[in-house]
Amino acid sequence: MSFYRKIGKWAKYCHMRSDPVLSPTLAETEPLDEQSFWNFLDRYKKVILKPVSGARGAGILVVTKVADHCYAVKIRKKRYWMKSRKRLYSFIKAIAKRRPYLVQRFVYFARLDNRLFDLRIMVQRDKNFAWTVTGRLAKLAYYGYSVTNPEKKVLSVASVLNRSAVNTCSPDGLIEQIDSLALRAADRLAEPYPKLSIIGFDIGVDVEGKIWLIEANFLPAIYWFKQLPEQSAYAAIIAHKKLSFPRSPQQNQISLPNDEEFYFYH
Repeated sequence: MSFYRKIGKWAKYCHMRSDPVLSPTLAETEPLDEQSFWNFLDRYKKVILKPVSGARGAGILVVTKVADHCYAVKIRKKRYWMKSRKRLYSFIKAIAKRRPYLVQRFVYFARLDNRLFDLRIMVQRDKNFAWTVTGRLAKLAYYGYSVTNPEKKVLSVASVLNRSAVNTCSPDGLIEQIDSLALRAADRLAEPYPKLSIIGFDIGVDVEGKIWLIEANFLPAIYWFKQLPEQSAYAAIIAHKKLSFPRSPQQNQISLPNDEEFYFYH
């Protein structure tokens, strides 16, 4: 198994799930097989299927049990209808093409102007090797899409939370909670992956204001931050990327993939 597989979505999920604070913020997830798929779909009526390793939302499916023997499968903006369990699972296997997949409970996130959004929180090591939040933004999806890639636009987190239908405390209070969660997740992931110096967290918020930790990207794209009118976050990210840290022999044994993970799956 390559190191890329070892740091895939399932491995990261398992590491974070073991933390009592992070665990309630993670949507229930299992490796996909026929039994786990039907157990999740019968229980939740709507699930997400995603490859263990992937980029830009490729291969992600949203499956809904509309009625007995009636199922809808959504891939990006396209929807397919299935009228039997056998046909549905055969369709899923054809999409998966023997790649390892996960099945996950679907979470209904808050929206802005009826468009899905998620938050990208950038966490990096500072000169003292402590984790710090260096950037935040919200990615607003195109209308009708089930993923935020390709995104219609990026906005400041505060502006999106102020305008969305999130029933919670002030946006400032929610941002403080999100930052705290991201920093704790970074500490947890740094235990098995001590080489990490930057993580891009994808975070969702539901209509009740509950925070959901969606994904941890170990080599996150930063070009979104150049699209913000205010460039201070981008400058901070670049400055922290230029910092160098001494490595232990254990760290030198770990290599990260050379590609960037910028995908989202709700």
